[in-house]
Amino acid sequence: MFIDVFKIRFFRAQKYGATIERLFFLANKHQTLLRFVVVGTSGTLMDYSLFFVFTRFFGLSTLVANPISVEIAIIWNFTWNNIWTFSKREVPKPLWKKFVIFQFVSLGGLLLSQNTLLIFNRLLNIYDLLAKALTLPIVAMFNYLVNSRWTFRDKARGKSMWHVYIICIIILLLLYFLLIQRIY
Repeated sequence: MFIDVFKIRFFRAQKYGATIERLFFLANKHQTLLRFVVVGTSGTLMDYSLFFVFTRFFGLSTLVANPISVEIAIIWNFTWNNIWTFSKREVPKPLWKKFVIFQFVSLGGLLLSQNTLLIFNRLLNIYDLLAKALTLPIVAMFNYLVNSRWTFRDKARGKSMWHVYIICIIILLLLYFLLIQRIY
């Protein structure tokens, strides 16, 4: 009964009213973003946990463990984003095509993460764990914006500007190479 009362409160919240009422309204209005955050957080926890297990218990080097844990987290995130986060959207692409696009967008997120980490840690001398924490919201927003507008774009919204996203990811790759040359 408590869950039903919560659902009524959540789905019937009004834009104007008490603070809690407005918070429920905003949460209901931005359900897709909230779901994306939940999935992304679970994927990040999975990535870090698997990285720890692979390096500490299986003795893999960080350069071997990191791509494996990241790829498993990417597959995890794609699965839950497809099943739950963007489930209300009518996406005409076949599953394999969405997966390939999601992989490419994740590469862009990885490049953005590497670039911001290099800038924060190496150029601005911010402590590495704090620098890593600062990259997370930037990358999460990038992943949400590009995946919601390309990978899981609702067909009612028309065609995506996929050319722009590919160019952005290529620019991130070029920026990464420039930063590496400058720093090392």
